[in-house]
Amino acid sequence: MGSAANRQAAFARLVAVLLVALVLVGAAWYGVSWEVHGRVWRNLIDRPGGPLAFRFMLQPCIATVMAFLDGAKDARLGRSPYFWTVITDPTRRAKRLREGLISTARVIFMGLCMDAIYQLTELKTFYPGEAVIIALALAFVPYLLLRGPFARVMRWRLGAKTGGLHLDERRRRGRCWKPAGVPQTKTNGRRKRGRWTMPTSFEVKARLPTISRGCARDSRSSEP
Repeated sequence: MGSAANRQAAFARLVAVLLVALVLVGAAWYGVSWEVHGRVWRNLIDRPGGPLAFRFMLQPCIATVMAFLDGAKDARLGRSPYFWTVITDPTRRAKRLREGLISTARVIFMGLCMDAIYQLTELKTFYPGEAVIIALALAFVPYLLLRGPFARVMRWRLGAKTGGLHLDERRRRGRCWKPAGVPQTKTNGRRKRGRWTMPTSFEVKARLPTISRGCARDSRSSEP
């Protein structure tokens, strides 16, 4: 599993280098001017009606699936919303963007290849900057916008299953308690054999003083 993660990270770095190289080559080859700016927008608008138009559905769908998987993982780990962290937290911005690039690297690379085929068949030339814009717009932008909302939805669902206590509570409690770790108890009253349920809100509240003391001990032990 570690080797697979290393390969994914290496491929993501390769895709990042390729994106930067294409932007530099395009700027050096065609320059930067209002004429180039107008040509880029005209070509981008014409793409959905040309060959390989299915990619405008395929790539965002794949990016949406990746955003859902990573958003669900964020919800389980109690992590902050992805897009909001990228915007407001400079200390974690690079790390979170790198996570997104690793998740979408294959989709971005596929977008680059498909746009290169489109340009060579339809435009009879190749504009590197346009390929980068299309690849990022169809793959990375949907991922960037949807991972946070998916995490919020999954956090709400997980919180509903744990008596309204969300997983990000463990961040505010010093990472020493997980609502999912509260032991389950058998139902009282009309109890069925072998049936288990989550503890009631009263039982969870009764455990909070013990949890708080455990958090205080953990925080004191972590001090230098």
